[in-house]
Amino acid sequence: MQEKKEHEIVRGYIRLSKTWHAAGSPLQEPIITIGNYISNIPCATGEMSIIWRTLNGAKLRCPQVSDECWNRLSKFSDLTTEMAKASNKHLSEEKFAALLIRLGYADVTEYEKPLTTRRQPRTIRGSPDSGLQI
Repeated sequence: MQEKKEHEIVRGYIRLSKTWHAAGSPLQEPIITIGNYISNIPCATGEMSIIWRTLNGAKLRCPQVSDECWNRLSKFSDLTTEMAKASNKHLSEEKFAALLIRLGYADVTEYEKPLTTRRQPRTIRGSPDSGLQI
């Protein structure tokens, strides 16, 4: 039996408008980032974004790829092939996320704030009898 690697690379996506730190402050333009993510740590080895922009009253999906990620675009050929189909025009953020799941992408969005394992600072409080206590 093969042992599972501690940090493996997965093809996934992040819905930025749904992350724990976006709660209460919705994005004007929904964004989904797609990339190769290292499991167990919030890090990407290359990603691109799909941004829903409004142009002349219509919502358009606009891909955004940074210079260092153009070589990764070929790794998403299943997605680009699917998006070229006429039936996938005008997909909402929710339907686009469902399409990604259907294609085997993992949802790596942090919906809840991760717990930290750092030690909490000591609290110093005054005591009427003995002065300060730690």
